[in-house]
Amino acid sequence: MLLVTGQEGLLSSALISVLHDSGHEVAVLTRRCEAPCHYPYKVITADLLNAEQVKDCLAGLAFKGVFHAAAAMDGVAAQQTDDAGNYLNAVMTKNLLDALEPGALGKFVQVSSIDVYDPAALSVPMTECSGVKPETEYGRSKLVSEETVQQWSLDCGVPNLILRVTQVFGEKDRTRKFIPSVIKRIKSGLPVDVFGDGEDLRDYIYSHDVARLTHELFRKGCCGTFNLATGTSRSLKELLNKIVLVSGRDIEVNYSQRKQKQLDYRFDVGKLMTALPGFELTDFDKALRRTYDHIL
Repeated sequence: MLLVTGQEGLLSSALISVLHDSGHEVAVLTRRCEAPCHYPYKVITADLLNAEQVKDCLAGLAFKGVFHAAAAMDGVAAQQTDDAGNYLNAVMTKNLLDALEPGALGKFVQVSSIDVYDPAALSVPMTECSGVKPETEYGRSKLVSEETVQQWSLDCGVPNLILRVTQVFGEKDRTRKFIPSVIKRIKSGLPVDVFGDGEDLRDYIYSHDVARLTHELFRKGCCGTFNLATGTSRSLKELLNKIVLVSGRDIEVNYSQRKQKQLDYRFDVGKLMTALPGFELTDFDKALRRTYDHIL
């Protein structure tokens, strides 16, 4: 059995879909007691911020792999720290690890973020060996979570796989990031606001591709840290034009003075492609179409 944390999140829902379609028996740890919507999986109800609750729910269970995708997301979560100043993502990760039985676990997969890197250094293609220097609370919470997993893995002898995901988009994106924000404004008949000239570069990856890459790395027995990116950086202007084309509407775009300095994100995906030679990503335009059709 495989365990996925999170049920309706952008990446957790994609993981559940891919793992189920690949023939795995899947259990889902979620704090909301909801029946499976599309796939027959075992629902385990627990709040990852409640250590005792998580221990009680996972006691005696064995998993071939655990995919920790649940997170307090920037732009979704009201806060990143608790009253004691502890990062919520790090607390959830530690509570989950403490509740697992190392002898009954094959591998722990931590879904992390490229936010652990120094944004100012991302103009040079980043590898997994590039230095980490997160600027945001979310990025720092993800880095602490990574370090917690690595230490636990070392202490318990359980292999780990840490996945630093770039700008991800997809049908269940609930954040205030560029793609869902633009789509919502277009569908509401509102003009689209762009700060700066739209030349900032980002590496966008489809959520279903993240799930597929994650499954393939797990299936092939890969361990260590991987950047999950496409290796292709697109400007915000190029991306906006593609979304407008998908919408089929005449859109008013307002460019205004940028609030922050321009940052370009580039990633070296050599390690990923060496591990998964021949892997084909979903056509970008098709992925945008699916996203546009599902976001309300």
